[in-house]
Amino acid sequence: MRGTIVGLFCSAASTFACAATFTFPVDHSATDHGQPLYVSDQTLISTIPSLKGTARRLLTCINPMFIPTSGTIEFAPVVTGDHLAQAKILNCQLKTPETLTCSDEEATGRPVVFDNESSESFALAPGTKMDEALEVFRAFRGSKAEYADEKAQPWIKGMPLRRIAREGAHYIVSFSDCGCSNNQVVEQRAGRFVVVKTRNGICI
Repeated sequence: MRGTIVGLFCSAASTFACAATFTFPVDHSATDHGQPLYVSDQTLISTIPSLKGTARRLLTCINPMFIPTSGTIEFAPVVTGDHLAQAKILNCQLKTPETLTCSDEEATGRPVVFDNESSESFALAPGTKMDEALEVFRAFRGSKAEYADEKAQPWIKGMPLRRIAREGAHYIVSFSDCGCSNNQVVEQRAGRFVVVKTRNGICI
C-alpha cells in the first residue's frame, strides 16, 4: 500500500531542500526478529522521492514514551564523494495505531561523513575539519579512546556516534540511540584521545 503526500514545507532559512510529509497505513511488517517496521522498506522507498538511491533500512526507532508516539526511521546514507554521504532519515509519528506520518526533512540533503562504512556515518559540526573528526571517530571505533577517570565514563556505552564538533581545544562527541544520548568532551594528548567529561543525557 502506497502512502499519500499530505504537506510540503519550504524554509528560506533552511539549508535543506523542501520537506514533504507523507502518511502511510501501518502494514504490520516486521524484521526477522519480530521487531516492528510499521511500513515496509519497499513502500517507503517507492513513495518518498528523497529516499531514491538508498538501499536498506539501518534503524527503526519509534518511541512510545513520546506523545504522540514518534521517532525516526534511518536508511543507509547515499555516498556522494570521498568520505561524504547524504543522510536518509525520516522523522515519523504514529498518530493512530494504523497511521504513520513521516517527514523527509532530514532525507533531502543533510550531509554526513564516514570512514570506511557509510552505514557508520556521523554529522560534522560547522567549523570542524573532516580529517580531525575522522581521527576522533577511529579512536572510538577502534576502542582506543581513553577515559580520564571513572567520572568521565558514560552511563550507557555502545550507542552509535552521531556528531563530532570542535569547540576550542576540545571535541564534543555526541552519541544517541532510541531515546538515550550523551555528549563526551574529548582532549587530544600526545596523539591520544582522552574523554575528560561525559555530559549524560536522559533516557526516555
